[in-house]
Amino acid sequence: MKIITTGANGRLGKKLREVFPEATHTTRNELDFSDREAVYDFLQKEQPDVIIHAGAQTGIVNCDKDKEKAWSSNVLGTENLVWGVKKFCPDCHFIFLSTPCVFDGKAEEIAEDSIPNPSNFYGVTKLCGELLVRQLSNWCIVRSNFVMKEKYEYPKSFSDRYSNYLMDTDLAKAIKDVVEAKPMGIIHLVGSKRLSMYELSQRCDNAKDVQPTNLEEYYKNNPNSPKLTQNMMLVSTRWKKYKIGFSYE
Repeated sequence: MKIITTGANGRLGKKLREVFPEATHTTRNELDFSDREAVYDFLQKEQPDVIIHAGAQTGIVNCDKDKEKAWSSNVLGTENLVWGVKKFCPDCHFIFLSTPCVFDGKAEEIAEDSIPNPSNFYGVTKLCGELLVRQLSNWCIVRSNFVMKEKYEYPKSFSDRYSNYLMDTDLAKAIKDVVEAKPMGIIHLVGSKRLSMYELSQRCDNAKDVQPTNLEEYYKNNPNSPKLTQNMMLVSTRWKKYKIGFSYE
């Protein structure tokens, strides 16, 4: 089985390298998926059985600051891959990594069949990517929320934003389960416990360096910020749940 991943230098991509050592892992330098001709040439040559599309412009604030870059990566880049798969490897199992930010964060829990309603540009771009992927004959959209175990990325962490998070290594191993099972449709890969972002940060290796904050304080200091998705709890109705540290509930 020939597996190709995108975003190999990203947070999740680095863990996918470990979980799929036999796969072809592409960085933006090796496969610029915003370049349609490059994508077509690559797919025609490689003929993959599975594509794990983890490459993306991420982060609510980052995507709002540079909408053109976010659109080029998350929408146009995904479109290029979708049309390339249709043309050159139509039976390929295409796994698209998405996010709870395709929802507005107001519902208590979000199931696979809940109606998306993004409240920020990042969520809009990922929802567009989801819609593009659904044009394929063999697609799987994986929504999840994760952080790096080795280092929480921010000096402050929200005590009032929630999700059933996984660590990056947990998610990479869960994606391996998906690759082996070959499901179609939308799947939520989630942890078994509701945690605030701050509670999650305290499980990371640099926990002592992270301080709590809240949305009220954040918006006061950043009045022009895009709206951050507050409740990112995903319900998994089609798949098993995982405990942080990768064991099944």
